Amino acid sequence: MGHVQIETMEDGEIILKGKGQRIGLAILIGIVVILFVLYYLDVGNRREITNDFEKTLGILTKYEDASSVEGRNINIEYSFTVDSKVYSRKIRTMTKFKKCQDNPLNCIGKKYWVIYQKNHPENSLVNIEFEIEVENSNSFPDSLSDFF
Repeated sequence: MGHVQIETMEDGEIILKGKGQRIGLAILIGIVVILFVLYYLDVGNRREITNDFEKTLGILTKYEDASSVEGRNINIEYSFTVDSKVYSRKIRTMTKFKKCQDNPLNCIGKKYWVIYQKNHPENSLVNIEFEIEVENSNSFPDSLSDFF
């Protein structure tokens, strides 16, 4: 059975040799594969929605900056209604929205455009760049790039 060799360099750097080196490489490859799969699933979901969507108004129910020393982390929640059924979605993003960041109450409870996949409203995206102030607004964005 193999064993892990640990070597400490003069500058304090620790180097794994033998089996430990292979385990470290396997873990790194595993993390990269998982991140790739998650990204691919997100892109695929977005594509399905944007290829065949309906639009409606949604209400932002939460905007929370949960950033820490580990990185930027914004939690957003919104809800919308389709055929008398209420749907909601939670999002975690690294994108900060200045209006919401300055004071979350500037955004919470406000209306924003939501697009959802036809026949599958549980798959949705929201655009909180622009608040909808008039219910019958024709202000739907020209581009879907700001929906997430």
